[in-house]
Amino acid sequence: MEELLLKTMAEVIAEGKKMPASSPLFKSLWHTGEVAFLVAESGIGKTILATQIACQVAKVRKVLYLDFELTAKQIADRYSDGKTEYSFPKKFYMKLLNGMPCTDAHRMHDEVFDLIEESITKDKIKIFVIDNLTTLCGGNDTTKNAVEIMKKLNTFKKNYGVSFLVLAHTSKQRNKFKPIEKGSMYGSSRYINLADSVFAIGCSSFDKELLYIKQLKTRQRKMEFGEDNVLCGRIQKKKDFLCFVEEGNMNERDLLVKEAASKNERNHEIFRLHKEGLSNREIGKYLGICEGTVRYTLNKNRETA
Repeated sequence: MEELLLKTMAEVIAEGKKMPASSPLFKSLWHTGEVAFLVAESGIGKTILATQIACQVAKVRKVLYLDFELTAKQIADRYSDGKTEYSFPKKFYMKLLNGMPCTDAHRMHDEVFDLIEESITKDKIKIFVIDNLTTLCGGNDTTKNAVEIMKKLNTFKKNYGVSFLVLAHTSKQRNKFKPIEKGSMYGSSRYINLADSVFAIGCSSFDKELLYIKQLKTRQRKMEFGEDNVLCGRIQKKKDFLCFVEEGNMNERDLLVKEAASKNERNHEIFRLHKEGLSNREIGKYLGICEGTVRYTLNKNRETA
């Protein structure tokens, strides 16, 4: 058995100082050298946001997006307007895996991890997006399986300095009218425990088109987008690019109303304050909502008037 080499704390710190400093890949939510999870319910827009993040990163670094769900046709429809298609950065690479015949979870792991290692060693890629965890683990969300997947991802991270963004679903039993928590993620808690960073997409209970991004875990940085400061926005198609458009920050609890009547009451106040001459920003500040929500409500009222 190989002898265990011990190091003093001073030696560990000195070694750490020689390593490259981490840099942000997406705000304070995901940094280089991290295994991060993006969590959301199905169909809410996590693939759209992940593609947007990868697109921004690919302007300066190589990125490989491993997609287990979409087809080439679906991707083409998302990023074209019928006449032109969005021009992605040349460093943005995608591998479609929705046709993989393998149904055994362990063989699936091996094939995907072999692809990742080959991309690292041959193509010098160090940024990966995996869409999504459910398919990667073959629906086998046992603690043992979770440990195997996280051990492999963390080994790549440590040996090669690789960064991962893994997409995952929230639990079907999650109460959508309550704040998102770490336990909201579907599957073994080991994923959360062994990850460096976790953030989620939630949906306002009074405006289904209003989404928000909430930070659930960070290992060594200050929590910037916690419950009292979630990042709000909407999925919009800007010509030929489908993306998350930011609208400001809010307290998560203000986005989760308990009574259906609250939306009508809020809209009534928006119209009243608008008639009094207040700007959209002033109305938003007065009611504790996003300026974008005020604008959206007023525009929708004009369309139906």
